[in-house]
Amino acid sequence: MKKLFLLLLFSLTLACNKTDPKEQIESFNVGVIVPLSGELAGYGKAVVNGIKLAEIENPSLFTNINFYYQDSKYDSKVAVSAFRALNENNDINLYHTWGVSPNESLIPILEANKIPAIVETTLTESTLDKKFIIRAART
Repeated sequence: MKKLFLLLLFSLTLACNKTDPKEQIESFNVGVIVPLSGELAGYGKAVVNGIKLAEIENPSLFTNINFYYQDSKYDSKVAVSAFRALNENNDINLYHTWGVSPNESLIPILEANKIPAIVETTLTESTLDKKFIIRAART
């Protein structure tokens, strides 16, 4: 889990620290789509708790980073609805998604719309040859 958050922080640092002041981002928004209810809610809550713990332990790294959470219920259709809700209501710069089933639905949408995402899925073939998807999984 620690490696995943380091990857997330590295990605956010690259995005927020542009060399040209005109390109400086005032805030960086991360949409997090994880199961927060249902049988696999413990995994989603662990992701949320990990993010919150990182914010508490390193507040200076998160001054311009906002996290927006949506429940996927570990369901493909619900995950797509969660993505739409986040995409319509927030200016999301990066998505973090969890789970094989939700990611099978989200990856094609994210890639087609050129939206960067860090996805936690064990299926390597779903992320091969993708330009906007980083797979983070313990396989």
